[in-house]
Amino acid sequence: MRQSILIVDDEPDNLQTLKTLLKVGRYKVYTACDGASCITRVKTIKIDLVLLDVIMPGMPTLEILEKLSNTPVMLVTVLRPSDIQDKGLTQKNVVDYIQKPYDVDDLLMRIEKFFNAGPQPNQRNI
Repeated sequence: MRQSILIVDDEPDNLQTLKTLLKVGRYKVYTACDGASCITRVKTIKIDLVLLDVIMPGMPTLEILEKLSNTPVMLVTVLRPSDIQDKGLTQKNVVDYIQKPYDVDDLLMRIEKFFNAGPQPNQRNI
């Protein structure tokens, strides 16, 4: 069975680009444009990994992460690692972060690595 990925971003172009990129692979891809939609999707669909844009209007990222506490999350952000830590965004379910602008090959490699290894606390890149 294909793994499912939920992409959460408030920019439609970012959603479409990532969706197109990941659907070409072996992933079942869903999208959400805000925190509330993200939470609803995770409650109604089995999601294996969430790619979450850190800077979005509405629900604070920390609140989204707390509500997704049992779902692995990769942060997609312009923030530096120290900024991620300063904002408290290193929850146990945050398995990695992808810095924008991201390299497509690096993004795909990190997602594949996550699915091949599974979420291991000692393999977090944060």
